[in-house]
Amino acid sequence: MALLLLTGPFLVPEFRDPRNARFDLPGAALSLLAVLGLVHAAKRAVEHGVEPHGMAALVLGAAFLVLFVVRQRRVAYPLIDVSLFARPAFGSAVGGNAAVSFAAAGMGLLTFTFLQSVHGLSPLTAALWALPTFATTALGATAGGLLAPRIRPAPLMATGLAVGAAGFVLVGLVDPDTPLPLFIGAYGLISMGAGVVGTLANSLVLATAPPERAGAAAGVSETSAEFGAALSIAALGTVATGVYRSAMADVGGPAGETVSGAVATAPHLPEAEAAVLLETAFAAYTQGLNTAALTGATVLGILAVTVLVALRRLPAGTGEASEGSETEGAVDRT
Repeated sequence: MALLLLTGPFLVPEFRDPRNARFDLPGAALSLLAVLGLVHAAKRAVEHGVEPHGMAALVLGAAFLVLFVVRQRRVAYPLIDVSLFARPAFGSAVGGNAAVSFAAAGMGLLTFTFLQSVHGLSPLTAALWALPTFATTALGATAGGLLAPRIRPAPLMATGLAVGAAGFVLVGLVDPDTPLPLFIGAYGLISMGAGVVGTLANSLVLATAPPERAGAAAGVSETSAEFGAALSIAALGTVATGVYRSAMADVGGPAGETVSGAVATAPHLPEAEAAVLLETAFAAYTQGLNTAALTGATVLGILAVTVLVALRRLPAGTGEASEGSETEGAVDRT
């Protein structure tokens, strides 16, 4: 990062908006309140079901979201150009980015807890076991870039989503005794699918937006990924926690709240009792992991069908510079 900060001003051409646009501070506040309300509502719904607190958060979050969209349509210099979503291909590409982030972010959090708590790995050892998933992400991104000029975006992105969904299904089938190579292999499929979809989605966002809106389009793409990740940690994490607490309803104290609490409690119990507690807690946590994984698989499966329909008319190579001057302008500006 230090190298980038030192060399970036000299190596990256600067582009200034000739309109001297101002930052939309009220719009930023509305978006923050909308996201906080919706994420809190998701957490409350999964943990407590339908109840007044969660419904109030949902209504407020939705209201602030509507106000944000209305403002963005009227303000001279919007944070997000909502008119871009009138293009089905753009909306599908942004949705692909958000869905992959939704599926992967929360699952990553659950995965490392699974490795460290259920399998007893240290943080460093868990990180080393996870290194192959970074390689599969790079492999998916490379494959997506190489295949994009020859395969239409609809089947290519849908295939990436299907690969990720298959990985989630396999994670949904693991148990506490599943060998780590099999578990990491399943997670590797998720990251490979994410690599394909992420690469293609970012290209499509720029290719399907007018050149003069390339910056706004890229901003929307990044925002959708961050929103998907935040919602994922809230939703999938809460799903897994809810399943765990339901399975451990007869266990009091920290052990009944989280698997980490069970691991911390076990050394203070007689050996036989500790063994039973850990076996029950590991099974409960794995069940929560399975449920969250199958939720992720459902999200990716639905989106795979959606992109097949929404992107069906886009030709192979969409997003490549050779597509024409409009795309060249978008790529150059980015």
